[in-house]
Amino acid sequence: MFKLFRKKNKNLLSEIDFLFLEAISNKLENHNFLPAINKSFIVGKRKGIPSEGEDSFTYIFNKREEHKYIKKEYPNFFIIKNINAFEKGSKKLCQIEICILTGYIINYLSDIPIENIDLSSIDTSKSYEKHFDTSDSNELKLILGKVPEQINELLDINETFKIEIVEGEFYVIKDLEDGNYLSMNSKGEVFGMIHDPYEIEKLFDNKDDFFDALKRNEFNIDEYYDKKML
Repeated sequence: MFKLFRKKNKNLLSEIDFLFLEAISNKLENHNFLPAINKSFIVGKRKGIPSEGEDSFTYIFNKREEHKYIKKEYPNFFIIKNINAFEKGSKKLCQIEICILTGYIINYLSDIPIENIDLSSIDTSKSYEKHFDTSDSNELKLILGKVPEQINELLDINETFKIEIVEGEFYVIKDLEDGNYLSMNSKGEVFGMIHDPYEIEKLFDNKDDFFDALKRNEFNIDEYYDKKML
C-alpha cells in the first residue's frame, strides 16, 4: 500500500545534492536529466521511508516550473538501478538507484550517504532500467473519459497511482507536494487529501462539475493548496 501520510521533515537540501545529481546525469549516456537539476526547480528534500534503504531521499519541486522539464516521450515512472560508486577513503563499493518521473530525477537510494560518495567514481556501465505497468493510469482514464486539453495540462493523469486507505481507493489526479493530493474515486468524485492535519475532503460530486469549475476559474488548484497550508 502506498504510504500517504507521513511526518513533516525539515528541508535537507544542500549543495552536494546538485553535485551528486549532476555527476550521475553526466554518466548516463541515454538520458539527459541536467536541465532539471537546478535550484529554481529543486527546492527541497525529505527523508524517504525507512524500508527504502540506508540513504533514501525524495526531492521537492517547484510545481510551477514542472512543465519546463516534463518529457512526453518518457515513461511515466521508472527506476535506474545498479549505479556503482566508491566510498571516499575506504574505497568500499556502494550501489545507487534513482527514480525518474516523466523525465527528471525525483528520488534516490544509496548504500551510504551521498556526502561520503566519491563522485568521480560513479559508474553507470552496468546500470539497467526497471519499468512498471500502467494499469492505474489506464483505470483512471476509463473513469475520466475524454479530458479537455486545457484541463489535462493542469492534472497529473499519466503520473497517477492508486492510494488504498480506510476511506477507500483513490487515484491521484494532482500531486500537491509533501503527501498532499487531489484524487478521484471510481465514481468520479473528486477529493482533497491532506496529510497534516489528516483530512479527506470531498470537493466535487462528479468530474464534470470539477472540469467546469476549473474552466471558469471557480476552483483554482494552487489557491486550494495554499489555503490548506495556512
